Amino acid sequence: MANKTLNPTEKDYLASIRASYAIHATDELWDAMCQLSELYIRDGWTQTASDILAFIVLQDDVPHDIYEQAEDLFDHLERSICPRVIWDAKAFASDMDLIGIIEYLLEDPPR
Repeated sequence: MANKTLNPTEKDYLASIRASYAIHATDELWDAMCQLSELYIRDGWTQTASDILAFIVLQDDVPHDIYEQAEDLFDHLERSICPRVIWDAKAFASDMDLIGIIEYLLEDPPR
C-alpha cells in the first residue's frame, strides 16, 4: 500500500487551536495558528492570514521558531498583497487579545 501524506485541513487546525487553548498549551496554539495562516495563504484567504500573522508577531510569548515563520509569512504578504489589507491586519491585531482572536477563528471561521 502506498504511503499517503496527511494534509491537515482548516478543520484540523481549528480543532488544534481549540484543544491547545483548553489545556493552556500555548506553544502548540501559536503553531496551529501559524499553520492555519499558511493554509489560508495557499487558499487565497490573505486577509484572514494577515490578521492572524499580525497578531502572532505582536505577542511576547511566541517561541522563536514560530515567530520567525510567522514573520516570514507576514513579510511575504506585505510584499505581495494590497497595503490596505496589511494596514487593516495591523490595526486588527493591535486591538485584539488572545481570547478575541480565538473567538474570531472558532465562532465562524472568517475565511
